Amino acid sequence: MVRLAIAAAVLLSPLVPSLQSQVFFDRDDVMVAAGLKSGPTITKDITPQKTYQNAGWRQKMLRQFPASDSDGDGALSEAEAIQYHLTHVRRFTPQGGEIEYLPAAVSHWTEHVPMRDGAKLPAEVYLPGGAGPWPVVLIRTTRGRIDSALDYANELLRLGYATVGGDLTPEGDFINADELGRLAPGSPEMSREERAEFNARRSSRKPALDGADTIAWIAQQPWSNGRIGMTGYSEASGQTKNALSVNPPELDVVVMAIGTLSQRFNNFGRQGGVSVNWRTGEYAPPGTGGWQPPARSPGTVTGALVAAKVVPDVYYDDRTGWFDFATQGVIDEWVKMRSNGKSTLIMGIGGHGRVSSEARMPPDYGDADLLFPQIDAFERLRENEPKPSRSLVYYFLMGDATDPAAPGNVWKVTDQWPVASEPVAWYLHADRVLRRERPDTATAKVEYVHDPANPVQTLNGNHMPSSQYGPRDQRPLDGRDDVLLFTSEVLDEPIEITGEAWAELHISSDAPDTDFVVQLLDIYPDGYKWPVRENIVSTRFRDGDESPQPLEPGKTYLVKVPLAATALVVAKGHRLGVQVMSSSYPTYPVHPNTWDAISSYSEAKRARQAIHLSASHASRIVLPVVAPGASRDFEPDAASR
Repeated sequence: MVRLAIAAAVLLSPLVPSLQSQVFFDRDDVMVAAGLKSGPTITKDITPQKTYQNAGWRQKMLRQFPASDSDGDGALSEAEAIQYHLTHVRRFTPQGGEIEYLPAAVSHWTEHVPMRDGAKLPAEVYLPGGAGPWPVVLIRTTRGRIDSALDYANELLRLGYATVGGDLTPEGDFINADELGRLAPGSPEMSREERAEFNARRSSRKPALDGADTIAWIAQQPWSNGRIGMTGYSEASGQTKNALSVNPPELDVVVMAIGTLSQRFNNFGRQGGVSVNWRTGEYAPPGTGGWQPPARSPGTVTGALVAAKVVPDVYYDDRTGWFDFATQGVIDEWVKMRSNGKSTLIMGIGGHGRVSSEARMPPDYGDADLLFPQIDAFERLRENEPKPSRSLVYYFLMGDATDPAAPGNVWKVTDQWPVASEPVAWYLHADRVLRRERPDTATAKVEYVHDPANPVQTLNGNHMPSSQYGPRDQRPLDGRDDVLLFTSEVLDEPIEITGEAWAELHISSDAPDTDFVVQLLDIYPDGYKWPVRENIVSTRFRDGDESPQPLEPGKTYLVKVPLAATALVVAKGHRLGVQVMSSSYPTYPVHPNTWDAISSYSEAKRARQAIHLSASHASRIVLPVVAPGASRDFEPDAASR
């Protein structure tokens, strides 16, 4: 069993995802398919899942994506499927070739944009060839005005959009983009991008106001036609939402991916009172003097968009996947934006970068980029902008990842969230079985020991680090005494689950404070334990963040563990599963079972935990079950954006 490496001090760079497209493709693959890079035409499925090698999956894809049949013969070949997918993915510039990929006629220079407080922030301006003025797209992120803008510039400039990349601090490198360069791997020197991020994360500036000031400045420039959009993925998505939260009147369109300001189930904030694991070797519970929140973008206000006083009148295009940390946050933000009548959310299957090759993923056509090309949303910056008729969520209803004939694995659409469902409880019983019936025993409990020196390894699907993304098999945890597994009988009928589930556990412990982790599983006939959702709760915050209370040894408490939204059909022949444990490392710091902060895990204590399962203390998980046939399939010809 792998033991906790206490001495390992790890500080991740939390807001920069891997450099692939949202799900499966390298940037170079996309550029070749777009004809912007030389290379052989890709006709074979190069994704880890090999979805498009399977005729059954291709046929299921064809029903919802008839345009993928490029030769019109009524059958979808592997080459047609892969090319259709590749040409829908956004064309991010390969790193190292940013200037090379800019169209030849582009001009660019550095401006120093005045802010309301007198500061001047560097901005790199890129203009297409020909006569302006042009619609303009702004990108702001800690990675700096050059690196961030050039992620998108090759695509935007070719389509006639001016592009501006903005620094978040005045201390940015005042260089021309032609001088862009990166140091060799392993160099002790910071690259320009690293210095920009270093400066930005230590800044006290307010990026929402700075973003609004930059937008106002762009609107006054002679090369701008006054139609302005913002875009970005990951942390740049958050910066877009920062600016949007103060409702700049000149902003018309926002197009984002895999990023949120919402704190709920946010892997960069707190979940159930627990901070994500940016450091190891010491532990300070939130609310104590030694605790520090993880590094975030400067001045970011958690939940800023959800808490905004006014719903901005912009076209809003956001997308992520069921295995990204941002899932629940982007849903919450769409719910806020819904009333403006032109907000779109696309929820696919991706993570915060390339998914783990070890994961049993749903089929590739569940990629959020496949449903509608993200670049098309910027057409609303032109005079002939299409007008969406209402706000919609397009979500991929997952199903058995091995069987094209099973229900699910189709795109759905709704104008309401949550969708209509019935809360259905499944109770944890002392014989480790999940049943619909409530326990009738007078006393029953299951106990285990949480040893901080031997934590449970993270094998879940939507947390950092990126190697974890996707539903990885939980069977490596089998045999651990500190992982409690409860399973249903084999299902006679499929169950469609869409929305937020939650668990209610009656617990006791001999520690004054500890953690409980709950995981919902879809267990396949071959035994594969497919993680659907996981969350953690710190017992000190069982009554809310503002009322931390210690546990009394032996006393029973009710703790609620909410689980972020999902959409999945658990197929006939599968089983439902619930795992309960007290650690998931390295996603969360390992709780030392102490009330006070510790400076070393040598001060940690073992804790005896109990889950109570009697009639009077019935522990359960509650699932949002959608009635058969009630959800609406996405139909391309009937789609309205």
